[in-house]
Formats: sequence, structure tokens, C-alpha cells
Amino acid sequence: MSEDGLHAAAGATPLFILSFRQRDELASLAGGAGWQVVAARRAGGVERRFLASGAAVAVVDARGALADGLEGARQLGPAIEANGGAMLVLVSRGDQDAIAALYEAGATHFLSSPSSEAEFLQALRYAARHAMRMAGEWRASASAEPLGWRLDLAERTVLLTPAFARLLGVDEQPGLAQMLRRIEPRERPAALAALRRITAEKPATAFAHDLSGIGRVVQHLHLDAAGARVDAIVEPLG
Repeated sequence: MSEDGLHAAAGATPLFILSFRQRDELASLAGGAGWQVVAARRAGGVERRFLASGAAVAVVDARGALADGLEGARQLGPAIEANGGAMLVLVSRGDQDAIAALYEAGATHFLSSPSSEAEFLQALRYAARHAMRMAGEWRASASAEPLGWRLDLAERTVLLTPAFARLLGVDEQPGLAQMLRRIEPRERPAALAALRRITAEKPATAFAHDLSGIGRVVQHLHLDAAGARVDAIVEPLG
């Protein structure tokens, strides 16, 4: 399938990744294909983080960390089943004997290494189609409202999701300067640095900061394939 086809398949859809050793590499690869990635390196609180991400597909990367991967899959399994989602597990070739245990934990798909980047992206497409067929309109009606925003790079305008606007007590279309003022002055450089380092070659990044009324959050940023906008998922950590 062409690269354009892979981008169209992702369509800036949220994707949750739990990877203990290759989080940033997987996040960059999936982000480059158009997925809006929320990535974690530890299994603690992973079920809550997956649900908050709004994703229908979770990737559990158990390569080189089989015990951690199995524990992460077990924590995610009930949420995957309850929300009609899909769980793609990545395993090392020598750990294929664990595939049955991962299946029992709730995995719906698996991919063994060594595998190519294209195979990984195709596996994501299969998992996404499975989730769409399993959940349909029921999942959309059952999902929590996402917290996030979109920045139009040409117009420099910001659009918040309704839930995020309500949480902040601001209009759904605030100015960029107004949004930056919501971040403590000592932490604004991290936000600006994240916006500057996001490029077509590295379309996904993240930064953490305190947000009044919410507490500690991670903002997961994704540059769309056309380079015209930045989409963000806001993940509360408290």
C-alpha cells in the first residue's frame, strides 16, 4: 500500500502506545503515518491513561520486556473489551510461546519481530478496522469527551474541544497568547520548545506541565501530514 494510503487510513486518529524500551521510536513512526499518539513507558495507571486518550487501538510493545508487556496487557484487557477496542502486541521472535498468554490477557492482534515499519503500520490498520467493526456507533456514544486542541499554523488560531474549554473556563476559540498564559511562566519554554521541534520528519512530541484546576498534564502534539496544523491530546496525570 502507498504511503498516502497509510496516512489516509490513520486519519489523525488517537493511538495509545505502551512501550518500555522503544516508546519514542514507535511514537515517531506512528505519528509520521498520521496517527495522533499518546505514548507511555510504564504500566502504572495504564488503563486510566488509555481511556483518557480516546483511542480505540492500544499497542503493547513487549519486545525485550515480556513480563512488563504481559502485565500491561492484563491491565488494558478489560478496558479494551468494554470499549470495543483492539490491542496489538509486539513480541520478540523468541517469545512466541507467550502469545497465548497475551491473547488471554486481552490482545486481539500480534506482530512478531523482526518486522518492517510498513508491517507495523499495516498491523495498526488491521487493528483499527477491527475496533471500528466491533464498536461502531456504540463506542462513540460511550466514550468520554476528549481533552484537546488544534492550532492552525497559517492563521495562528486555536480551537479547543468542548470538554477542554469547559474545564478551563474559556471560549472554544481562544487566542494562542491566551492559551500560553494558562501555562506557568517557568514552564512556557517547554511548551514553545515542543512546538518548535515538531517537524515533518518528527511529527509527534510531548511536554508536561501543571495546569490550574487540573494538576499535572502531558500534552501530546501531532503535526498533520500537510504540515498545516498541530493537534493535541491533553492527558491528565493526577
